[in-house]
Amino acid sequence: MASKEDYFSDLMAALKTRAPDDHRTVQGKCELVACLADTEDARVVEVLLPYLDDHGDDVQCGVVDALGRLWEKSDAKALAVAKLQAVIADDARSARVLRHTAAAMNRLQLPIDATRPLAPAVAEDFVVKDGKLAPAH
Repeated sequence: MASKEDYFSDLMAALKTRAPDDHRTVQGKCELVACLADTEDARVVEVLLPYLDDHGDDVQCGVVDALGRLWEKSDAKALAVAKLQAVIADDARSARVLRHTAAAMNRLQLPIDATRPLAPAVAEDFVVKDGKLAPAH
């Protein structure tokens, strides 16, 4: 049995040993991201942000879900918004990740960087309205 803080520290350390560019540990990163989100500890937000660039779509979507879950507690909102804005403008990402991220940004009512065009997969389902994403239909 570990204390809550030890559990949290162990999860953070385990995730940090699995780099976003490591193709072999996608499932482990998915599980660690989910466990970290379950801790409801906002300190995890900054640690998760680099995993928005992970090779695994499931990891990226898990990070988006964790950010949405921890949003109100986070002190790293500006950094997270900038990273999420970059994701929805990156047409090299999978349509699944793009739409998942855009939907989360819509739910959270996050601002959109007007200087960046939306990736085509995002532009199919969302429009920019009053500086935020809104469903196109």
